[in-house]
Amino acid sequence: ARQVAAYLAKAFGAWPVAALLLLLTFFLALAYQAPLDYSFILGKGNTNDYLYLQSFNPAESNSQFSFRWTTDESYLRFPGVGRLPSAQLQLEMQSGGRPANLPLPKVQVWKDSQMLGEVEVTPGRKFYSFDLRQSGGFKGGDLFLTLKVQNSFKEAGHDLPLGVVMTQVRLLG
Repeated sequence: ARQVAAYLAKAFGAWPVAALLLLLTFFLALAYQAPLDYSFILGKGNTNDYLYLQSFNPAESNSQFSFRWTTDESYLRFPGVGRLPSAQLQLEMQSGGRPANLPLPKVQVWKDSQMLGEVEVTPGRKFYSFDLRQSGGFKGGDLFLTLKVQNSFKEAGHDLPLGVVMTQVRLLG
């Protein structure tokens, strides 16, 4: 470290500049180690959720919370985090107001051709977790996930099929 500092001092002609560069390098290394916490609320409570979503129904809200219905196949996009070695995806979902004759929906989460997990979504808001491990298939450093919903249904007033009600998304790494 002393040789590097001496070299930098000669190169820049001043110890303060060399010390500043070393300090900056140290803080950048610390920032790179900071854990990822990527979270957002879906629906009318967040006007920017469309930046991360594709093939979701329009934003809605009721007297308790804001949400979006997934379709039978919806997508999540996390810009700049596709190269994480591992992370945990947490989706706050509920089965929503479904016709009584339909079974509870099942949601599969896919990364490329790898299924990360499948859950049966029940009534009442609850977080469901999926572990992500590095498996290649990067698309410009972004992470793309596919949500496939079994037992979706059509309802008047919605152009797309209704899968499950999603209220919050977290990506922790």
